[in-house]
Amino acid sequence: MTPVVLSLGLALLCLLRAEAEDLGAAGLDKSKIAGKWHIIALASNSESYLRKQDQLKMAMATIAVLGDGDLKVSFAILTPKGCKKLESIYKPSGVPGEYYSSDRGNKTAQVVDTDGRTYAVIFASRVKDGKTFHMLKLYSRTREASPQITALFKKLAREKSFTDKMIKMLPSQEECSLDEAAYRARVTLCLCFSLIYLVTVLGNLLIVTLIWLDAHLHSPMYFFLGHVSFMDICYSSVMLPKILGDSFSLQKTISFAGCIMQIYFFLCFGGSECMLLAAMAYDQYLAICHPLHYSVLMSKRRCHCLVAISWRSGSFSSLIQALLTARLPFCGSNMIDHLFCEMPFLLKASCSPNAPLDKVALYALAGTIAMGFFLLTVMSYVHIIRAVLQKGAGMRRAFATCTSHLTVVSLFFGAGAVAYLVPHSSGSKEMDEVIGLLYAVVTPMLNPVIYSLRNSEVKGAIRRALRREVLQMSTKGAGIAAEPPLPSQRQGCRSQ
Repeated sequence: MTPVVLSLGLALLCLLRAEAEDLGAAGLDKSKIAGKWHIIALASNSESYLRKQDQLKMAMATIAVLGDGDLKVSFAILTPKGCKKLESIYKPSGVPGEYYSSDRGNKTAQVVDTDGRTYAVIFASRVKDGKTFHMLKLYSRTREASPQITALFKKLAREKSFTDKMIKMLPSQEECSLDEAAYRARVTLCLCFSLIYLVTVLGNLLIVTLIWLDAHLHSPMYFFLGHVSFMDICYSSVMLPKILGDSFSLQKTISFAGCIMQIYFFLCFGGSECMLLAAMAYDQYLAICHPLHYSVLMSKRRCHCLVAISWRSGSFSSLIQALLTARLPFCGSNMIDHLFCEMPFLLKASCSPNAPLDKVALYALAGTIAMGFFLLTVMSYVHIIRAVLQKGAGMRRAFATCTSHLTVVSLFFGAGAVAYLVPHSSGSKEMDEVIGLLYAVVTPMLNPVIYSLRNSEVKGAIRRALRREVLQMSTKGAGIAAEPPLPSQRQGCRSQ
């Protein structure tokens, strides 16, 4: 595949140079042909081309006019193995409108037709193993040519004895960058996403482990927090590995089924976390406002029921939204202008005549769930703040234990509101991506940091875990059997 692609690429370059010469012969400034071109169509009698015809896609080339009138062409084509780049120097052959290059074999190219601004049709020939192969290429300044230019290319191809089977309109794909700085940016982006994902997984895994092992954290609040941390691991794993792979890949593709599955799990974990955050706020409300009845109102059984309801509600609502999204027709472009599959961007790409109604239905379902749990959280904190203001300094110390949860709630619901309530057409693509990363990637990473730095009980659990490790290592080195850890002493719920 690679030799075929490279040979095609060289031929494309030859064609491109020839176009420049023709423009010069026509009295136009050669500098007008400098810059980037898209190779959007071709026709050839090459056997290797005919075998690989269905695999070929749009490529790009950049022309620079040298001081002596030669043309320096940098050509790039996207292959399954990555971005293949070539560079050649083309010289005038002496025939008006024709260029030649001796790089990697003798080739000639001549302009067949051009308007000197937006397109050029170039005919190239190459002799290999005693056989002469011909190629006709359509170059365009944009990714799409007008119907008139496309028809002109096909007409010229038939005049050159190319059959319809030999003519190929190349499908669009991501540009294969010719800039090394772009490659370095991809590497930097990949490293950043890798670090974020590592911090997210390890940080939330630390919280889950501490809650599981430390008896001081066996209370409803931390029982809920353990599930939230597990959801954050799953939540970020839905899209971060894919984003991580795409940061190095030039072919950012995902199957339709994979896209719908990504939407389903993204909404499932996000919706479940909404309810768990509301349950944690309710727990804080009971602990501060009804401390005497806390152990009865927030029993172990009720804790498990709330967690089960949160998982089931998130799964059910996301299933409905994913199925409704999957039923939308997509008859136009299959490009999703975002880092990952997300419902608003699929709605934007849909060509359904009922798109506004579909959008209202999906947003109403998602908004009802999110807004309902948000209002429950707000109501809990309204009662907490009222109790703190009425009962004085003692309650203020108790309210200090809520700051970590309040910070996480503000980040989660605030970023989600900006992402879904701000019209995407009102901002740039870069802004949409930043907002998407904020609530889908950054928030799960910050949650364990917030609970570790702002929660004295979690910090105490970390210190105790470190002391136990040091003690076990020291006693093991001295040959002394370490005492087993204390069994769980609190199976119920805490009061504050």
